[in-house]
Amino acid sequence: MSKIFFKFTLSIGPHKQTSRLQTMCKPKETPLNGSYTALPNSTTDDQTHSTLSLIPTQSHRRKVLRFVILLTLVLCSAAFALGLVLGLTLRPHDIKVYVSEATIKEFDLIGNDTVHCKLEMAMLFKNPNKRASVHYKSIYATSHYEGDEFGSVMLPKFHQGHNSIRAFNPVFEGMSAMSVDWRREEFYKRKEEGFVDVEVKACAWIKYKIGLFETKKRMAFIVCGLNRVALAVNDTRVGGFRGTRCDVNL
Repeated sequence: MSKIFFKFTLSIGPHKQTSRLQTMCKPKETPLNGSYTALPNSTTDDQTHSTLSLIPTQSHRRKVLRFVILLTLVLCSAAFALGLVLGLTLRPHDIKVYVSEATIKEFDLIGNDTVHCKLEMAMLFKNPNKRASVHYKSIYATSHYEGDEFGSVMLPKFHQGHNSIRAFNPVFEGMSAMSVDWRREEFYKRKEEGFVDVEVKACAWIKYKIGLFETKKRMAFIVCGLNRVALAVNDTRVGGFRGTRCDVNL
């Protein structure tokens, strides 16, 4: 009986025993349902989609550029309009200068071509602005007869409030050497008539102040033509000087 068992064992062989043991130890796999479908990796796709959406497209960049250009044009137009309105509203008017009275106290001929003259006058400076005041830094004035200077004065600097008038009484006195083509007959004719034409010129450095704002310092050129100014001995004659408004150029 033992011989038969030994033969049976030898007939099986070692290889077949090993394969049977591997088959018995191998875990059984449960078959999957045929309707099963692999799900995509949704997290990775969402991240990729969001990343692509953050990259601006060419059309998006064009829209942003158009908006920036339009906004810049609107802001520039608004600033220009505001500056124009403020400039027209707050722009100060030019000062006004008048000569209300004038008299020649002395008018003599020295030698053949030198005239001695003394002019007294009342000069008015008016600020017509309702909001702006005026700072007069310096005023230098000269008097002229037949185009030649015979006197000069320096008026004091002052501050003038809005819509106000400041009066001065300068006196010009001096001698003037007449030009070569000057004729003495003209001098005697003027003295006999009792009226003389003279001219006063002035240069004024001024600044306007509107509230807390001040303009730059500007030069005002003033020219006053005084026609038929009466000599002191003939100041009662009719038809003499009755005042004038001077020309002011800034």
